[in-house]
Amino acid sequence: MSAQRQAVYLQDSLSTLGIHTTVHRVETDGENLEAPQNDMNRTYHQMESALLTGKIDIGLLPLSYRPVSTNAEVVVAALSARPISGDWLLVRKERMTKGKVLSLPEGAHVGISFPHQGIQLLSYRPDLSIMPAADATDTLIEKLSQGHLDALIVAGDEVEPLLLSTWNDFHVIHLDPEEFIPAPAQGVWGYFVRPSDTGLRRQLVSLHQPSVADCTNVERNVVKLMNHNENQPLGVYCKKDNATNFHVWAIWQPNTSTPPTSVRLSSSTSFELAERVAAALQHP
Repeated sequence: MSAQRQAVYLQDSLSTLGIHTTVHRVETDGENLEAPQNDMNRTYHQMESALLTGKIDIGLLPLSYRPVSTNAEVVVAALSARPISGDWLLVRKERMTKGKVLSLPEGAHVGISFPHQGIQLLSYRPDLSIMPAADATDTLIEKLSQGHLDALIVAGDEVEPLLLSTWNDFHVIHLDPEEFIPAPAQGVWGYFVRPSDTGLRRQLVSLHQPSVADCTNVERNVVKLMNHNENQPLGVYCKKDNATNFHVWAIWQPNTSTPPTSVRLSSSTSFELAERVAAALQHP
């Protein structure tokens, strides 16, 4: 769900509680940096600053933007649902190749935003030409439309569902997060507030999704335990089934000279599950 739709949902939800709100867009400074993670960190700190200076009372951002190790100057009052998990593959229709894995032609140029996307693409199709990019998603889609790329991976939390039907020039493939592992906490939005705003925190509790939090806690704890360098490919996805069992898929590559390690673990509890995943990745 896009930021605009999340903001509308939050406004409507608070309105039912008798709370009137207005939406303010917090602009980030400067141009895109070399790594998408840098932009994410910068955006988070801009939001944090807006909260601490009183410009806003609730910050709305993807949870993946919040560093796993951070101070408690702002807190997460609630987490959203995760309606869309996993990445999307957009392929120019004229470049589609039937019978090929992912419908991509030999040697196709595929744009990615994060390293874990690249290593997984190459595991399926070693012939692909991976094109890391630091541009915004809208810019990358424009490059795809202009033929500078044959295909593009778009993160699930950057996709506005209503736009899927407008991408008529592309063949759109949803990548199953159990088979193509996304970034940790992808698709989940956080509602951030000042710790002192206890009344607001209590009101936002009604929007909190505990089952989602159970899974993102595992995913983000894996990142923390791995002392993750943003240049190292790391994907983690956790799902809780109807019987409340946890299932985790993860992939990691410590350096380019070492093949990626993939793990899948299941547990009836989240206790020490992140520790088990991190250990399995580091000591296959």
